[in-house]
Formats: sequence, C-alpha cells, structure tokens
Amino acid sequence: MVNEGEFRNRHFETRGILEFLTRVAAGYKWQQDRRELVHSMSRMLEVVLQARRERGEKSPSIERTVADQCDIPYNTYKKYMGLKRPVTRVAIAKFAVGLHLSLDDANRLFRLQGGELNETNDFDYITLHALRDKDNVQDFLEEVEKYTAVNTHRAL
Repeated sequence: MVNEGEFRNRHFETRGILEFLTRVAAGYKWQQDRRELVHSMSRMLEVVLQARRERGEKSPSIERTVADQCDIPYNTYKKYMGLKRPVTRVAIAKFAVGLHLSLDDANRLFRLQGGELNETNDFDYITLHALRDKDNVQDFLEEVEKYTAVNTHRAL
C-alpha cells in the first residue's frame, strides 16, 4: 500500500493513464504486440493456476480467477484474448496485481502494451507499490480511486 503522506508530497511528471505515442518503423505490425500481449497474459494465468494446483490448493476456474481476483469481467477478458478489444493499461494492472505477478512479469506485459511502469506517473507508482506489497486487487483499486482521477471500471 502507498504511504499517503509520501504520495501527497511526491512530485509526479504525469498523472493518470499514459497513452504512449510510439514512433514505429515502416512496416511495423502493431497487431503482433497485441497478439504477444494476450498470449503472455494467458500463459501467465495458466502458470499461476498450475502453481496453485501443485501446492495442493483448490484452484478456481479461469473464469472465477479473472472475475474475482483480477476484477475483470470474464466476457471482457475473452474479448481481449480474441483480439476484439485492445487490452488497457488498467486491465493489465488489475491482472498483474490480482495474480500477484512479479514486477518483471508485470513489466513484460506493460512493455507489450506501450511502456513499462514508471515511478514518475501517479497511477504507475500505485501499481508498483501494489505489486511489491502483494496487495489484493480491491485494495489496489481503492487506492487508485482515492489518489488519482482514474476510474478503474470505465477504463477497462
């Protein structure tokens, strides 16, 4: 969780969700990154569920995991996986925090979406803290709503 005093006294270069403007070479296929992103998300989810099974825990279904732990409606997740909807930065943050991904794994997803997490952005700063502290997704969403102008439900 973020320390409120530290957060309020911190200067952020950017606020909210960053829409990265990328310069791409001629012939670059942006669709390839979207495919790689959804494939990576799917693979990471499988790895998390498999690890739970190996520890002897009762592993919930993919639908329950995405909906309950990541706070992403399963039909929205299916649209991401089918490339019918671009994966938003908020969705990746919910996914990474909900599954307690490592910072490296989360940044791999963010990199494919447009850019790694950056401590000079308020939303990214909160996301970094949630990942490091292994916060649950509900606490993370409450902090985002409290400290930023990001609406985590509309931004999916």
